[in-house]
Amino acid sequence: MVTTITRSPLLLLQVLLATVATLLAGTSSAFSLWPYQHVHIVNDFPADDDTVLHVHCFSRNDDRGHVDLGVGKEFTWRFKLNAFRPTRWRCEVYADDTNHHATFAVA
Repeated sequence: MVTTITRSPLLLLQVLLATVATLLAGTSSAFSLWPYQHVHIVNDFPADDDTVLHVHCFSRNDDRGHVDLGVGKEFTWRFKLNAFRPTRWRCEVYADDTNHHATFAVA
């Protein structure tokens, strides 16, 4: 993903859309009744930018903690779907030196 260096909501939105696309594509097993869902968040800012992406993913019962991702770094975790007791995960993402942030739900 090639992005120009700007400090705008559009840039952060592009990062988040790439993350959501990754979330929607990831299941580990086609044969499992409740497969694992893989969450993969990458700081894909340009290499000559030093923007840190701050991530906090949590559910009602679990918290993955606060993670600071430098350029090119990633944060990965997984959870198993459960039709009887669904868990709603949320991730808050924001870049340093900006007032722009976003929150998205993980299925």
